[in-house]
Amino acid sequence: MSYLHGSGVGGGMPTTPVPHEAQERLLHTEQSYARKQQELQSLVQTRASTPMSAAESGRNSSEIAQLQQTLRQMEAEINTLKATNLRQMATIKTQSEAIANPKKHYVTPVRFRDNQPHGTMPSRDLSQVMPPQSAQSYNRRTSDSIPRQQPYLATAPLLPSAHDPQPQPTNIHDPFCANRNASWNQQLTYQPQGPQVQQFPMGYHTTPTGPSRGSHGSHGTPFKAHGSNQGMFGSQPQVQQPSNPQSMALVPASVTTEWNAVKAQLAKVWGMAEAFSRSHVNIPSTARDNAMPQKLKDTLLNAATRTTAFQFMSTPLYRYFLVTKVIVQWLMNNVLKVDSFAGFDTNTDRVIESCRNQIYQSTPAQVKFQLLTTIGQQMAVLQQNPRFETFLLKLARDRGNMLWPDLQMMMHQKSSRDWDDLLSLMTEAHRTALLMYSGPDEYRYEMPQHGQPFTKETMEPRDSYMNGHTPEQLEAMGTTVRLAFTPHVTVRTNLPNGHVTSRTLLPAYVLLKVGK
Repeated sequence: MSYLHGSGVGGGMPTTPVPHEAQERLLHTEQSYARKQQELQSLVQTRASTPMSAAESGRNSSEIAQLQQTLRQMEAEINTLKATNLRQMATIKTQSEAIANPKKHYVTPVRFRDNQPHGTMPSRDLSQVMPPQSAQSYNRRTSDSIPRQQPYLATAPLLPSAHDPQPQPTNIHDPFCANRNASWNQQLTYQPQGPQVQQFPMGYHTTPTGPSRGSHGSHGTPFKAHGSNQGMFGSQPQVQQPSNPQSMALVPASVTTEWNAVKAQLAKVWGMAEAFSRSHVNIPSTARDNAMPQKLKDTLLNAATRTTAFQFMSTPLYRYFLVTKVIVQWLMNNVLKVDSFAGFDTNTDRVIESCRNQIYQSTPAQVKFQLLTTIGQQMAVLQQNPRFETFLLKLARDRGNMLWPDLQMMMHQKSSRDWDDLLSLMTEAHRTALLMYSGPDEYRYEMPQHGQPFTKETMEPRDSYMNGHTPEQLEAMGTTVRLAFTPHVTVRTNLPNGHVTSRTLLPAYVLLKVGK
């Protein structure tokens, strides 16, 4: 989940609750309340002991009524502060207990079968040997690569979950059917993935080497020209793999699989946004651009800078990329969020909001793992609802209508293909958001600024004339960012054993210039 700029769990930069601040505010409010009570008593005594005219009596009554109203408001504020103080103390107590007594997860392959004192009972069915599977275990990921068994569900999920890269067969009548007896011990045996490295202490962050990028000239996603009877989103961009295999040895194989799935989806969405701009954005026209509404001009200025926006809008190539950045920023702010599907199920919204409110910057990794896993389970519950697919498509259509006015003024002659392609983009973005927040992951988006030095670890050049230079040569040449139209995406995963691992998921796609 994104953990910066309000795009992830918590809705912004998380902070640890500071109890003394709430206590000081409560004390200050109580003191003000006492002073107002004294003023009210003084006014009542003055009115009772002093003869007054009708006008003076009316003014005195008005002052007394205002003080009484103020006292009622302050009393409500005091009650709210007391409740806030109690919640903060409870949160700190829970985090302290979690740090002092971390939850341990053990894998015991022989616990229920081969650990019996006289061996396994003959002619006993495996479903009687193994314990019943809990209802919450279908979306839980442990720190090893043990494959999970899906619980009995009458309705299969409509969308693939990030925790299930391959579909699992389900026996409706017997979830622990006899044909799994022979392979059960093999499934419970831990298989190490890749070369083993020294385990880091709990709480230390490990930042593996970023992915390698081959040819920097391609634009990632092919698209169809006008007049083609096929959509422009017919093929999926190639996903680049990490260059250093040993850097991922600490991460379980299931986590790496989920990262690759989210990486492929995000790269697909970025490519669809770029292909949409290339296919539908019109060529520069001074008269047409001057007729744009001021709101759209402000949006373009925010995407670039006041000194470069006019230059980008006047150049066809940069114009496409600038509109791509507008689309990507809109998706980051409105779609790729943990609460993107709020409004479908009240109970699910309540659970997700409760988990978000309990996550702070100093929350232990094991506690955060439990909270984020609960959010992922709620995402799975949404997918299992037969009505959710219809809700997702309606949400994509409604949000496409919200983005349409910002793009309409910069399009070619209108056709049905414009809206169809935008709807496909919005639908894919919503499916990506559902995949991103199905596990204990947090995401951060960082958009490189104009004039920022190029770094090969976090950026990928998209200039065609830069093909002959390697990333190392571009750094040595002192190239800087002219325009970044996608963000640098990093992912941070909290593991149940207390480790926190982070890495670059996707580099920022940038246009460069030599020199400053």
